[in-house]
Amino acid sequence: MSLWKHNHAFLRLLRTLTMMVLFGVLGIITVLIDLVTLPITLLGDPHSTFCQTVNVFVTKLATAPFVNVKIRGLEKFRTGETYCIVANHASALDAFIMGLLGERDFRGIIKRSLLFYPILGQLFYFGGFITVDRKSAESRTSSRLKTRALLENGVSVLYFPEGSRSAGPMLPFRLGAFKTAIEAGVPVLPITMSGVRAALPLKGFPSLGWHTVEVTIHDPLPTDGLSPAASPEGSSEPSDCELLGRRARAVIQSRLRPVDYYAGSHWEVDEEKFMAAWTGPESLAAANDAVGADWKRANKVALSRADGPKVAATEGGKPKTE
Repeated sequence: MSLWKHNHAFLRLLRTLTMMVLFGVLGIITVLIDLVTLPITLLGDPHSTFCQTVNVFVTKLATAPFVNVKIRGLEKFRTGETYCIVANHASALDAFIMGLLGERDFRGIIKRSLLFYPILGQLFYFGGFITVDRKSAESRTSSRLKTRALLENGVSVLYFPEGSRSAGPMLPFRLGAFKTAIEAGVPVLPITMSGVRAALPLKGFPSLGWHTVEVTIHDPLPTDGLSPAASPEGSSEPSDCELLGRRARAVIQSRLRPVDYYAGSHWEVDEEKFMAAWTGPESLAAANDAVGADWKRANKVALSRADGPKVAATEGGKPKTE
């Protein structure tokens, strides 16, 4: 057993180094292409469409050796239509996985600190992503204005409404995406990503094996006739934003698999023991306890960074307003 653990750790380290080298080389090439074509972007491509196309192509090359991505419902993401896209957030790979939908024109909202990551930050910058400093009211206002401008020009915008990567169950949803969708009069497009955390856990090295990630694009949720206003003070009735957030969260959660409730870092080691204790979302505590994964502590840290009005849910998946 100790020999297996030793070899397992070594192989995970080797896989990590391989991913870093591949992502680094391809990322540098992409940044150079983006720099060369920067005059074109500045003069005739205000939404960085060409750079985003290049970034998507490189993303496909970089992820192919490590994950097998199955996309269901791509026809629901109609070309020529504009959406506020909302997806669950479980791994640093999420942005790359979403990049594989790049045949559809959209941009994402990311925290500003990501711009300072070598290579990755430059890819986000040249790809036209919107940055936000969540601690700054001025930055949040600026990002909302930029988002509205993109939506009004027919470019969809991607949100991770949890605000941070989760460990185990999904975190509460912030309401900004739903308020923006209602104000702009565009539908909300829920997307479920399943299996990403098994390939690249919240903490630790990438897992072994060629993991299958399932991406499910759900039916758009209309916003016609909804109000972006908050509920009156003292009212127990949820606002339209809250109700829309509940619907989106329930839809996304409906396509999660047991692996998405796993909060550890070694799925290929813990899978059998975890599944033996798994009976459904209501058993996530028992299943994680069975493999020694402290999902409560991990999510408590994430929740501490998820400020602002939000829609919460119990671990069993029944939504409530927080």
